[in-house]
Amino acid sequence: MKNLKIIYIIIFSIALFLIPACEDDGGELNLPDELVGNWNLSEMDASLVIGSNLAQTGVDMFSKGQSAIQVTGQVGAGGGPPNVELAYMLPMEMDEEESEGPSPSVVLTNQPISDSAGETGPNFPMFMLMLEEGESSQEKTAMMMVQLSETEQTKLYANLSDFVLDESNFSLAMTNDTLFSLNMSSGEMDTTKYFILDGTFKASTIPFAVSDSNEVAFPMLEADFMDGNMTILMEKDGTITNSFTEDDGFTETDKGEWYVSNDNVLVMVFEYEDGEIDTLAMPYSFSGSQLQLTMYENFCEDFGDEELLSKRFRLRLSEPCYESIEQLFLLASNSVTRAVLKTKMSFVQGLAKQRFRLEWESPSNVDWEKVNSILQKK
Repeated sequence: MKNLKIIYIIIFSIALFLIPACEDDGGELNLPDELVGNWNLSEMDASLVIGSNLAQTGVDMFSKGQSAIQVTGQVGAGGGPPNVELAYMLPMEMDEEESEGPSPSVVLTNQPISDSAGETGPNFPMFMLMLEEGESSQEKTAMMMVQLSETEQTKLYANLSDFVLDESNFSLAMTNDTLFSLNMSSGEMDTTKYFILDGTFKASTIPFAVSDSNEVAFPMLEADFMDGNMTILMEKDGTITNSFTEDDGFTETDKGEWYVSNDNVLVMVFEYEDGEIDTLAMPYSFSGSQLQLTMYENFCEDFGDEELLSKRFRLRLSEPCYESIEQLFLLASNSVTRAVLKTKMSFVQGLAKQRFRLEWESPSNVDWEKVNSILQKK
């Protein structure tokens, strides 16, 4: 699963295609009054348009599975949370440069990672199960990170496992596997605190046709982007100010010019201190107090640090990045032929809703080495 880790930090830049300036018959830029004003990003809908040279079935990593692993247990005097199920599957790639240790083959969670962003904040309890399959059946390891409430620290539960992974059917079975609380410093297990995992997880799937236009939702991008607040101020004199404010209050601002082409494309031109010029082009629609911009971008393009918004949302993939997409959706090797990021952004004149996001800290290969070393001695 090489190159997949970067998927989890992937986000987007709205640098698009260059188009020439468009003037009306009087030689003046087209600056519609309806677009003049301060626009705040309120909603976002992101998807990937994927080309495939095979008719195949992929995994929908962002939807609830058709079935789930049930979690019960005893974590102290209060017991464990009721009705917890691991119903979402995520691929996860460890940084191979950190160590030569094992990395998880499968990751299951009790909620989609994209839903960790929301107006009410993250939902608790939060469970993340990571399974590693070694060269033999005796080397299967299960490690689960658990945070039961906002005030509690993340705890680790682990044990050897006899899980059965059916990659051809996108399913995973566990039969009453018990994971005990593990002290990573001492290597000791607390058998009074445990979780029992039982059942079969089967992932939701997505059909891919032999086509250049297979469109699949990409909500992970939405969660990352809506973590902050973006505003666009378009003035009647043709000047534009684009601002992005992080949740800690830090704001970055770019100034430039704007106009509209004859075919309803909003064009923004930004010139930076080093003389570099960005020309951005986005088809738009306007209704009442709502402005919608549609953006298309080569998913594999390597954006520069100084391009608009890439300072906040960096994409660091080089051509071709199709292998990463194949890994994300578990598609056949060398089957992806195209990848276009499509984003619809809705702006309103007024304050945008603020979103909050909690990110899991990915375990390192060092953690896996420690866990396996401890478990193999039991």
